[in-house]
Amino acid sequence: MVRVERSIKIASTQRDVFGYVADYNNVPAFMHNVTRFEPIGEKHYGLGARFYWETVVKGLRLGWQLVVTEFSPFQWMAAEAITAPRSSSNWRFRSSDGGTLATFATAVELPRGLLLGHWLVERDIASSMERSLLNLRRVLESAPPPARPIPL
Repeated sequence: MVRVERSIKIASTQRDVFGYVADYNNVPAFMHNVTRFEPIGEKHYGLGARFYWETVVKGLRLGWQLVVTEFSPFQWMAAEAITAPRSSSNWRFRSSDGGTLATFATAVELPRGLLLGHWLVERDIASSMERSLLNLRRVLESAPPPARPIPL
């Protein structure tokens, strides 16, 4: 299993950063290489929400479904893949020096044939994660977040 975690400080409130990340409409705008992220079914926010996620990795278009397994407004959220490849991810948010420290972590189970390329996959995931966090900071620091209500 490959595990990667990265953090970034964002000059925005914890509420605004969480609200932006938790809104599925924003995911393709900041997540590097994500081409689709859309709800499956009626629930599209919070615990139990399900999504279809599509991304491009090394020129290959990959898609899978995930479900939100943990959700604490303004603090953290976690999701697990319900289709292959097996993976989990989580976001944590905490106030830090007038801004927010956003931490994104993921764990991905690799197919047996990729075990020798473990460090290459880890490097690619880390690079994509770092780009996503920089995109998130750029978006949130360049303009006020959308005035979209945050359902609780």
